[in-house]
Amino acid sequence: MISAEDFYKSEFKIQDNKLISKLLSITKVEICKKGKIIVRENEIQTNISFLIEGVARGYYAGLNGQEITDCLQFRCGQSLMAALSLVQPSYMTMELLTESTILQFPMSELGELMHYPEVIEVYNRLLQESMVNHWVTKNILCQYTAMERYEWFLKEYPGLVDKIHNKYIASFLGMTPVTLSRLRRKRGETPKGAK
Repeated sequence: MISAEDFYKSEFKIQDNKLISKLLSITKVEICKKGKIIVRENEIQTNISFLIEGVARGYYAGLNGQEITDCLQFRCGQSLMAALSLVQPSYMTMELLTESTILQFPMSELGELMHYPEVIEVYNRLLQESMVNHWVTKNILCQYTAMERYEWFLKEYPGLVDKIHNKYIASFLGMTPVTLSRLRRKRGETPKGAK
């Protein structure tokens, strides 16, 4: 497992030793069980959290109360934040879908950290990456056929199909689990049940 110091240096490219020392003094790395909720919809997030390893999803409740998966996070360094603003309630719930290792520090420390130019650079980069990822995903969901969406998922989310339940993938891709199972059979795959 990557250490917090290596995480900040390799994933965020932070060079300032004073900043790294400050971050290490407030950082907690935790191995969490599958199903842990990082933040619930309509709550204010109290920690800034990043994925080191594992899989997380962001979801919100649809009109009929069904859970709609909005995003899947599985890459080291991805944010587990569920709101664009750091002071507004979360617009979705962030849940871990596998045992995961997360790095987090208190939101209350962010004001002081924003005095460091490297933190502002990281914040802006993460925000931009998140926005681009969401726009690309939304365009694909609107413009691709169901099979094309699934094939895009296999390419962009390698290995996830074998790690998480089909219902989360189907929800993320805007289809029913039955449709996803049909697509998988059509491709010669053997759909599995719960992971």
